[in-house]
Amino acid sequence: MTDTRPAYRREEFEAALADVQPRWWHTGEDFIHTGAVMRVDGWREFGSSGNRSLTEPQRVLMMWSNVVGQTQNGGFTQFVENYEYALKLAHPLIKQLDWREMWQRFDAAFREQAGDPADPRLRPLPAYYAGPDAPEWPARRERIKRDLVDAQAPLWRPDLRLQWKRLLSRTSDIELHDIYVRAVERGRVMPFDRPDGYFESLPHQAADAFNDWLFDSDTKAASWRWIGDYIRRNRDEIVRLTD
Repeated sequence: MTDTRPAYRREEFEAALADVQPRWWHTGEDFIHTGAVMRVDGWREFGSSGNRSLTEPQRVLMMWSNVVGQTQNGGFTQFVENYEYALKLAHPLIKQLDWREMWQRFDAAFREQAGDPADPRLRPLPAYYAGPDAPEWPARRERIKRDLVDAQAPLWRPDLRLQWKRLLSRTSDIELHDIYVRAVERGRVMPFDRPDGYFESLPHQAADAFNDWLFDSDTKAASWRWIGDYIRRNRDEIVRLTD
């Protein structure tokens, strides 16, 4: 069986743990993005035979790195959407970090967005969120573009409106739909097939709370303690000491 743990001298391991990046999170990915792991076919795909060949702590750090990266890029909802296939693994893996303050927020956001951790499912979008696969999409696309331009640029800013029109004309249907959904949830665009003045937001309070907490500078600093402690507790399953 292939050993997926990278080799470290004891002093190298301690130096890597102490290499704090100011104003950033500790994700542990430096111990994962190594040749010993990345040479494994399928190492990125949770549930694949390659990923299962990694140690459990390696998978924990990989999942935490993905949570941080996706949330940093587009919020907790982006993590849930992009890792729908791995949500059943995500919940127990993140719990193993034993970071209570993080876990309370993660668990609440997870249940809000995906339901039962034992059988997670993304909340279905209402009919007025019909996307590129729906038969009504072609008829809606141009109105969506007009509504988004109106939301982003007032009539007295023709230069800005032209910029948005050009941007949206180069946007794929999938990306356009994503922008539209976010604009509806924020109350900037009225959804289709609803009376004037009607607005219904999908629940995202717990997801927003997780976002706000994760971006706090105190959280970033605390991550160096909690993730560092996890790595130390599971050192021999994450790295292979050579001395």
